[in-house]
Amino acid sequence: MICDSKRVAYARFQPEDLFFNLCKGEKGLYNGRVQTIFLKTPRSTDKPQNSSINAKVQIYLWLGIEEYEPLIFTYLPAGFDMPPLPLHPQSKFIRYNG
Repeated sequence: MICDSKRVAYARFQPEDLFFNLCKGEKGLYNGRVQTIFLKTPRSTDKPQNSSINAKVQIYLWLGIEEYEPLIFTYLPAGFDMPPLPLHPQSKFIRYNG
Protein backbone atom coordinates (compact mmCIF):
# COMPACT_ATOMS: atom_id res chain seq x y z
CA MET A 1 0.00 0.00 0.00
CA ILE A 2 1.41 3.37 -1.04
CA CYS A 3 0.45 6.69 0.57
CA ASP A 4 2.12 10.00 -0.34
CA SER A 5 4.81 8.11 -2.30
CA LYS A 6 5.75 6.05 0.77
CA ARG A 7 5.22 2.37 1.38
CA VAL A 8 2.97 2.13 4.44
CA ALA A 9 1.87 -1.53 4.32
CA TYR A 10 2.65 -4.74 2.46
CA ALA A 11 1.91 -8.45 2.12
CA ARG A 12 4.13 -11.15 0.61
CA PHE A 13 3.29 -14.32 -1.26
CA GLN A 14 5.35 -17.23 -2.49
CA PRO A 15 5.04 -17.50 -6.30
CA GLU A 16 4.18 -21.20 -6.12
CA ASP A 17 1.10 -20.30 -4.03
CA LEU A 18 -0.33 -18.30 -6.96
CA PHE A 19 0.26 -20.66 -9.91
CA PHE A 20 -2.66 -22.11 -11.80
CA ASN A 21 -2.58 -25.69 -13.04
CA LEU A 22 -5.30 -28.02 -14.27
CA CYS A 23 -3.95 -30.71 -11.93
CA LYS A 24 -5.33 -29.87 -8.48
CA GLY A 25 -2.24 -31.25 -6.74
CA GLU A 26 -0.02 -28.71 -8.51
CA LYS A 27 -2.35 -25.72 -8.13
CA GLY A 28 -1.26 -22.93 -5.79
CA LEU A 29 -2.88 -22.47 -2.39
CA TYR A 30 -4.20 -18.96 -3.12
CA ASN A 31 -4.91 -19.33 -6.84
CA GLY A 32 -8.45 -18.66 -8.00
CA ARG A 33 -9.97 -17.84 -4.62
CA VAL A 34 -10.93 -14.58 -2.96
CA GLN A 35 -8.55 -14.19 -0.03
CA THR A 36 -8.61 -11.82 2.93
CA ILE A 37 -5.12 -10.44 3.46
CA PHE A 38 -3.97 -8.30 6.38
CA LEU A 39 -1.26 -5.86 5.32
CA LYS A 40 1.70 -5.43 7.66
CA THR A 41 3.68 -2.34 8.57
CA PRO A 42 7.11 -2.20 6.93
CA ARG A 43 10.03 -2.36 9.33
CA SER A 44 12.44 0.50 9.64
CA THR A 45 15.85 0.42 11.30
CA ASP A 46 15.30 3.70 13.14
CA LYS A 47 11.89 2.78 14.56
CA PRO A 48 10.93 -0.15 16.78
CA GLN A 49 8.89 -2.86 15.10
CA ASN A 50 5.23 -2.70 15.96
CA SER A 51 2.77 -5.39 15.09
CA SER A 52 -0.03 -3.13 13.93
CA ILE A 53 -2.15 -4.02 10.94
CA ASN A 54 -2.61 -1.17 8.48
CA ALA A 55 -5.29 -2.58 6.23
CA LYS A 56 -7.41 -5.56 5.35
CA VAL A 57 -7.93 -6.27 1.66
CA GLN A 58 -9.83 -8.93 -0.21
CA ILE A 59 -8.04 -10.00 -3.37
CA TYR A 60 -8.47 -12.52 -6.14
CA LEU A 61 -5.12 -13.82 -7.38
CA TRP A 62 -4.44 -15.83 -10.52
CA LEU A 63 -1.07 -16.55 -12.09
CA GLY A 64 -0.86 -18.81 -15.11
CA ILE A 65 0.04 -19.13 -18.75
CA GLU A 66 -1.91 -17.44 -21.54
CA GLU A 67 -3.31 -20.78 -22.69
CA TYR A 68 -5.41 -20.96 -19.49
CA GLU A 69 -6.65 -17.34 -19.65
CA PRO A 70 -10.32 -18.33 -20.28
CA LEU A 71 -10.28 -20.14 -16.90
CA ILE A 72 -9.30 -17.05 -14.89
CA PHE A 73 -12.78 -16.25 -13.57
CA THR A 74 -14.07 -19.82 -13.21
CA TYR A 75 -14.10 -19.71 -9.39
CA LEU A 76 -15.02 -16.05 -8.95
CA PRO A 77 -17.95 -15.73 -6.49
CA ALA A 78 -21.30 -14.33 -7.60
CA GLY A 79 -21.67 -10.56 -7.54
CA PHE A 80 -18.57 -9.61 -9.52
CA ASP A 81 -18.57 -8.06 -13.00
CA MET A 82 -16.16 -9.88 -15.27
CA PRO A 83 -14.19 -7.90 -17.85
CA PRO A 84 -14.40 -9.16 -21.42
CA LEU A 85 -11.77 -11.68 -22.47
CA PRO A 86 -9.04 -11.49 -23.66
CA LEU A 87 -7.79 -9.22 -20.92
CA HIS A 88 -5.93 -6.07 -21.86
CA PRO A 89 -3.15 -4.40 -19.86
CA GLN A 90 -5.63 -1.60 -19.04
CA SER A 91 -7.83 -4.07 -17.07
CA LYS A 92 -6.75 -3.38 -13.50
CA PHE A 93 -9.78 -4.37 -11.45
CA ILE A 94 -13.04 -6.26 -11.30
CA ARG A 95 -16.08 -4.67 -9.70
CA TYR A 96 -18.22 -6.14 -6.91
CA ASN A 97 -21.94 -5.34 -7.22
CA GLY A 98 -23.23 -7.17 -4.14
